[in-house]
Amino acid sequence: MINIGIINELSPREEDSSFVALIKSCGENKDLEKGATLHIHLLKRGLLDNKPYLACSLICMYTKCSMFDEALQVLEDTGFRLYTLGMH
Repeated sequence: MINIGIINELSPREEDSSFVALIKSCGENKDLEKGATLHIHLLKRGLLDNKPYLACSLICMYTKCSMFDEALQVLEDTGFRLYTLGMH
């Protein structure tokens, strides 16, 4: 279980770094359930609106979990140009 409350007590910079690390871990462990939980939390808090590195982390996580439609949906929803993924 992910304790989002602990992350919410961090500074914005620490919070972002924690989310990136957690999402990366979900991708490496192919833990789609926890990754999707983080995605929902980020959406509810509006944290994907201006932070392309969080969107990029989600796209990588979904790709590692072979959830390509979800990865593409994150890309389309955010509207960011994520050239580092080769998806341009």
